[in-house]
Amino acid sequence: ILRRGERVCLVERKYPPKQGQWTLPTGFMEWDEDIEETAVREVREETGLVVRLTGLFAVHNGILPPDTPVVVVFYTAEETGGDLQAGDDAARADFFALDALPGPIAFAAHRKVLRALGAEIGG
Repeated sequence: ILRRGERVCLVERKYPPKQGQWTLPTGFMEWDEDIEETAVREVREETGLVVRLTGLFAVHNGILPPDTPVVVVFYTAEETGGDLQAGDDAARADFFALDALPGPIAFAAHRKVLRALGAEIGG
C-alpha cells in the first residue's frame, strides 16, 4: 500500500486474469525470496517506484481465477525513489483518491483493504 497523502497507488492489470481491472501493486513470491523483498520488488516492477516498507497492514486469503487459492500480505510503504510508470504486467499505474477509485477493483482482498484504508483515513 503506497500512498501520497490521501491518494493510493493502483495498477491496471495488463494480462488475464482480470485484465483491465485495477489492483494494489502485488505479485508472486519467488522460491528463494523473503516476503518483504517480494513486496518491494513487485512495487518496483509494476510502478517504477522504489519503496521502503513501513508496516504490515493486513493478510487475506482469496482465489486467483480460475481456482488457485492464495494468501495476500499487504504492507504499507513509503517512496524512496524511482519514477511512476507502468511496468511489468501493469498497463497503467497512478495514485487515486479513495473516494474516486477507478474500477473495477479486481480482487476481493484488495477491495477489503481499500475499504479498511478508507475507514482509517476517513476516521
